[in-house]
Amino acid sequence: MRQDFLLLAGRIIWLREDGIKSPFKREDWATTTILSIIRNPKYCGDAIMGKTYKPDVVSAKRLKNDGVIRDLFYIPDCVPQIIPKEIFNLAKAEDERRSNLRSASKTGSGRFSNKFVFSGMLTCASCGSKLRRWANGYQEGVKKTYYWICINKQTFRECKEKPVDETWIEKAFVKVLNSLIGSGGDFIATLRENIKAEIGDSILQEIEAIDEQIAGLQAEVLKHSKDNRGGLISNTEYDDLIAENEQQQITLTLEKNAKILKSEGMRLKEYRLDEIERILIEAVQGDLFDPQIFKELVETATMTREKITFTFKCGIELSYDFKEARVVA
Repeated sequence: MRQDFLLLAGRIIWLREDGIKSPFKREDWATTTILSIIRNPKYCGDAIMGKTYKPDVVSAKRLKNDGVIRDLFYIPDCVPQIIPKEIFNLAKAEDERRSNLRSASKTGSGRFSNKFVFSGMLTCASCGSKLRRWANGYQEGVKKTYYWICINKQTFRECKEKPVDETWIEKAFVKVLNSLIGSGGDFIATLRENIKAEIGDSILQEIEAIDEQIAGLQAEVLKHSKDNRGGLISNTEYDDLIAENEQQQITLTLEKNAKILKSEGMRLKEYRLDEIERILIEAVQGDLFDPQIFKELVETATMTREKITFTFKCGIELSYDFKEARVVA
């Protein structure tokens, strides 16, 4: 199970410590190698056919197919499975989550970053922009004080929020963590019930209902084709019916994929909940900020000068009021 979590979390250092070599027999793992594994469905036994195509019969060059010019075909269970589908789907959900986390450069965009503990994880609650680290105190012999400032404030001066001292954020997390530890597992138990309810039979039934609708539309295509060949409908009518049918199938497929992604996301939260519960059981209340525990527990945080709200990876949201110096559920 540890190797499975390894793949899910992308902890390259664990692969090195366990002596697991890369596909190229190297001891050092590259980030791109990890991404190529969690984004390749062949590892879970599936395959995507038609990823490249020839523009014409005489061309020697193959072009990348994005699914617009030519159809892509997803074929399940066609190659030997290396990774269980459940673990592969959890890794995919984690990849989707990280794609929405960006470093806070002055432009407001960037790649997923782990340069600092809070990199890419803090958002301004007032304007929705990311926060970036800023140092105050450049004189020789003067100790630097680090703040987190909204990039919309720093660059465009359009946000009213003032910078927040980094130590405030650390102390706020310590207080929130202590409240979770002191709750005796009540938060975890409540959340576990909520997750089980949300990934119950209803969403699976909704997916099955969409599959039935798609099957019905595919049957209509065959009927339209038969009617066209029999002269019951003209070529123009046939083209219009097929175009409308295709659009309906695309809409239903997008709806189905969204529900599948939601289900996988909830299962990822359930998976993380076990890890968080383990961490809380082992942790003790204290006054010191632990960067590793923060990274393992927190997904994002929204902040103003008055309050910060931590969103934990399992779905729990807890706030800390800087002025009142207390945790707010």
